[in-house]
Amino acid sequence: TVSTTPPSTTTPSATPSTTTPVTTTVATTTETTTSPEVTTSTPSLEEIRLVTMKTFRDVLSNFRHGVTVVRTTYEGELTEAAMSFTVTGTEEVSGIKCWAVDIVLSSAETGNQTVKAWVGIDDGKIYRLSIPGQGVLEYPQSDSIGQMLLAGVLAPFTMFQGSIEETELKVTTEGIVSIKGWNVLDSGRTTVTISGRDYSAYYAKASSTSPELGVQEVEFTLANLLKDRWYVVYVAWVDNEGNTGEIELTELEPAT
Repeated sequence: TVSTTPPSTTTPSATPSTTTPVTTTVATTTETTTSPEVTTSTPSLEEIRLVTMKTFRDVLSNFRHGVTVVRTTYEGELTEAAMSFTVTGTEEVSGIKCWAVDIVLSSAETGNQTVKAWVGIDDGKIYRLSIPGQGVLEYPQSDSIGQMLLAGVLAPFTMFQGSIEETELKVTTEGIVSIKGWNVLDSGRTTVTISGRDYSAYYAKASSTSPELGVQEVEFTLANLLKDRWYVVYVAWVDNEGNTGEIELTELEPAT
């Protein structure tokens, strides 16, 4: 489970440094002393490399194992689904080099469904799909059915991953200070724990500036999972109708 505990934050003062003379009179001698100079500064912007995962191929390029959980409420009804994937190796299918991936999809409605997919390393297409009870499917049928199986869980996550590129995040050592198209309500530094390992992270809460986005409010966490690389590991939102959603990465094994 990703745990985020916002740290205490200090709002930097915008007051410029000043020097105030203090005069003391003793007998007929006047002595002037100067108070120590107080210096204030605004945190400088940081450059972070944000890695966005828009497709399953992007996910497999970055991680060898992961579990993503999606929780949504629609008209007050909660639905929860999860996807677990594990790359077991690389194999060739019809001369195409593929990742061999074990995938487990689970929800209250469908129970657990385990499939094995061979995903093209270069293009992300599913060239072979093995579904218990239904046999083995080859391309292109394997790709059309396989992509549909993944879409329900991956789509909200990958859509947010792609859209965050357009927000032109401005980040300082203390938090996220600007998100294009959004009003930052709260932000800071924190630590997230995934698969028993702690990662440095930023958290942010923001409200939409336009109803056209379809979302009123969003919260998300960026974590420094790999050297010089930051990833969205948690996102929650409230849409214009008041329905909510939450997606989090609960387990992971980086590819490198």
